[in-house]
Amino acid sequence: MGSDKQKDAQARDNELPQHTVPLPAYRIARVPVTNIQYLAFVQATGQKTPQHWKDGQIPEGKEEHPVVYVSWQDAVAFCKWASEVTGTMIRLPTEAEWEKAARGTDGRLSPWGDEKPTQDLCNFNMNVGDTTPVGNYPKGASPYGVLDMAGNVWEWTSSLWKGYPYDPADGREDAHGEGRRTVRGGSFNYHVRFVRCACRYSYIFPHDNVGLRVASPGF
Repeated sequence: MGSDKQKDAQARDNELPQHTVPLPAYRIARVPVTNIQYLAFVQATGQKTPQHWKDGQIPEGKEEHPVVYVSWQDAVAFCKWASEVTGTMIRLPTEAEWEKAARGTDGRLSPWGDEKPTQDLCNFNMNVGDTTPVGNYPKGASPYGVLDMAGNVWEWTSSLWKGYPYDPADGREDAHGEGRRTVRGGSFNYHVRFVRCACRYSYIFPHDNVGLRVASPGF
């Protein structure tokens, strides 16, 4: 987890030091939550719709795009609802779980390997100028077959923004803690440095390039 500046010239200081983190078994969604999935949640619970949905309706043609303009609290509420509906514990991935799903165990820089991103591998750097439907870049799959982990939208994790090394016992996984939460993955309007597997950022409010992906403990 994290970066080594000797191996990655794009590494940022908040990704240091590179370190190994053992993780229990977990599952993670192959793609981010879509607008149409989030609509089911809204209709079932009365949750407020994202601010860019006019009159509570998904923008035309964006049913399969990742939902955006959701706060961390919205993301947690979606997971709670999905858990109740499916009878399975569904939650946001931790920052460590997200990174392992993106890069595997070999320390690769990008989900597909160490090659720089291209327009065939992910949606970044305003090459498209907007979000794209989830799963649109199969060539950019991670070692586990997980898609959209580079570009398209930043994704909320359960982790509070804290320095490395990652330690789940230091309070960063406190669901009731206050502060900025870590997002991962870069987005359609961020350049190459921000779509690397180790890149980390944080937000506190909803944004037009932040969505979510869900996880579940065990197999």
